[in-house]
Amino acid sequence: MKVNVNINTKKVELPKDVFDAFERFKRTGRKYQTEDELNIVLMNVVFIGHYGDLAILKQFAMKNPTAYIHAIANGYTLKNPDINEEVFELLDNWLSKSYVVDEKTDIRMFAEKLTNFYKQKLLKTS
Repeated sequence: MKVNVNINTKKVELPKDVFDAFERFKRTGRKYQTEDELNIVLMNVVFIGHYGDLAILKQFAMKNPTAYIHAIANGYTLKNPDINEEVFELLDNWLSKSYVVDEKTDIRMFAEKLTNFYKQKLLKTS
């Protein structure tokens, strides 16, 4: 039976880990299941999502049930990362490692990495 669906088709913006989990699950599942069968699995993720990508999706679905259902029904896109979070990640990664050369040289290397990061951001916005 063909059903006409007329719903709001605004895509949901998802964090990278959730976006990637959806993509991997669908890519793997398409080999063996129809889209409807995959959607049934996704709708039951809170009961069966114990490992891997389904566990990531379950965690998101438990915290954001409406957004999760909208993502299944309307599609999803990758949320633009918060620049503060990106800089935090760069700094956190750098601080968690021991020096490659010495303190002063490593600070210069980090400054160069940070400068390149901002150059890329500026190029994307212009």
